[in-house]
Amino acid sequence: MIGTLITIVVYILGTVAVMGLISPTNLQGSNAPFADAAAVIWGQTGRYLVAGGIVISTFGALNGWTILQGQVPMAPARLKLFPKIFARQNRNGSPSFSLIIGSVIVSTLMLMNFSKGMVKAFEFLILVTTTTVLVPYIFAAAAYGVFILQKRIGKQGNTLFQMILPMLGFAYSVWAVYGSGQEPVYWGFIMLLLGIPIYVFMKGKKGEER
Repeated sequence: MIGTLITIVVYILGTVAVMGLISPTNLQGSNAPFADAAAVIWGQTGRYLVAGGIVISTFGALNGWTILQGQVPMAPARLKLFPKIFARQNRNGSPSFSLIIGSVIVSTLMLMNFSKGMVKAFEFLILVTTTTVLVPYIFAAAAYGVFILQKRIGKQGNTLFQMILPMLGFAYSVWAVYGSGQEPVYWGFIMLLLGIPIYVFMKGKKGEER
């Protein structure tokens, strides 16, 4: 929670600083707003330094998303809610099959939108990923709210105050999905629907084992 709060503060302060240094017209057409803001303060040297830091940060984020890409399918596979092959690990403990399948899906989506250009294709992929990743957050916020309500039944206390956090989490997640745009939400919804037959099959298989 502390780390999340610190991240929020850093993002807000960084965004406000950029908005204060660059005019709205130039900011709208900027491909690297933080680098442009650094150029206003430190000149071209500052621009190159910040741009280099952004590139390093991008590779770090890509590494994190790649790891997440394999870990997310492995978790339900261990609970027998996903094909068990996704829980298969190599000798180093890495979910290799999940990484391969995830990479194939990502590459397919990139090729489907490659005609729009590399930047637009990558932007589309990020927005679709954001849409699908936020769905578990929405359910988690709702489940947390249910937990609080069940816990407070028959007890004294300000339940509404305790519900602020799950309500904010739910509202922000829905708002972020809405902000992704119609096309990413459309494809994200289709992908979620394609996962239903797999879920039904695994639940039925799990029932047969009992």
